Amino acid sequence: MIDLEKRELPDGWRWAKLGEIASYINGRAFKPDEWSSTGLPIIRIQNLNDSLAPFNYFEGKADPSHLVIKGDLLVSWSASLDAFIWSKADAVLNQHIFKVIEDQSVIDKNYLYFALREVMTEIRKQTHGATMKHITKPEFESIEIPLPSLAEQQRIAAILTDQLAAVEQARKASEARLEAAGALPAAYLREVFESEEAKGWPRNSLNKVVVEFRYGTSAQASMHGFITLRIPNIIGGKIDLSDLKSVLVERAEMEKLRLVEGDILFVRTNGNPNNLGRSAVYERKFFRENQLDPDNIIFASYLIRARLIQERINPYFLQYYLQTKVGLNSILSVSKTTAGQYNLNTRGLGEIRIPIPRLKEQDEVVSWLNQKYRYLGKACESLYQELTTRLLNLRQQVMLDLCSRIL
Repeated sequence: MIDLEKRELPDGWRWAKLGEIASYINGRAFKPDEWSSTGLPIIRIQNLNDSLAPFNYFEGKADPSHLVIKGDLLVSWSASLDAFIWSKADAVLNQHIFKVIEDQSVIDKNYLYFALREVMTEIRKQTHGATMKHITKPEFESIEIPLPSLAEQQRIAAILTDQLAAVEQARKASEARLEAAGALPAAYLREVFESEEAKGWPRNSLNKVVVEFRYGTSAQASMHGFITLRIPNIIGGKIDLSDLKSVLVERAEMEKLRLVEGDILFVRTNGNPNNLGRSAVYERKFFRENQLDPDNIIFASYLIRARLIQERINPYFLQYYLQTKVGLNSILSVSKTTAGQYNLNTRGLGEIRIPIPRLKEQDEVVSWLNQKYRYLGKACESLYQELTTRLLNLRQQVMLDLCSRIL
């Protein structure tokens, strides 16, 4: 039984059960064989929680009670437990969601929306740790909320709407600042690789500075064996250790696949062309710092290892160049497409033409870009913390105001 704490109400207010002030119509259980690619979108819980979640559609004749139009108040009573104002085109309602039909003579829809959001927040707290969070309709309808006059409801709802609009405005401004910061790395790369000096750098195929290209092992993951880097471990230009697997291979194969300082790993297959050819440089120090043996790390078959002639090419210079627009287009130009997958092979990778200035110039470029990226990383982290803290404080203030005015 859901029990919300009551407090003394101001004069003219009263406690009212949710079942007394509105009707709650549950959606229909649409079966997968009723789904279509056209018709009315079916509102499922994921469509309420994520504005980008794809819809399934229904082409049949829908029960009018299940139709939803813009402005309708909805409550998910299973899983997410929250209230929503529908803001999209006409749709049809799936199960586990109530469509709320309020009694307009006693309750303002916007006031009820804010009250329901706070009610559902409290229910989520009381069901914390439960395998499946949900509330039955009788339990839901028996919950009481404080109810002032219609005029007071509308006044409170207007205040809360303005406050939440301010939060949303702050969120959009925060995202714009972070997006602007996110555009800087590309600008730094252009500053280097599109400069007048760069136009004079000699160019040659990647083959000319590579000792060997090699594909990784196709053996299955095992409880034992050598740590094996895979596609999920090549993220953001670095090696990510959050999801490591091991593979058991013969010692002779291990010697061929062993990674050494300065090796570059390339992603050779991906459904997203923007992720094809993303890379990371192997650093022994990084593995030692994470208590892993840097002498016993190998790589999987969907990666290509390039072992460079480091007297001619700085691996980080090569990696930075391949992140430029020209570099990325070069990778795509030598890729193949099969069954929706973009694939890169060693031959195509070796044919890519790259700038090869003197090693001293390469080192200077890498040092300058590393410095810019470190500064940007710290600045973005500080900005993110500042913005998230600011938004959190704003949201908390709104929720405190909501609690004091409604519950």
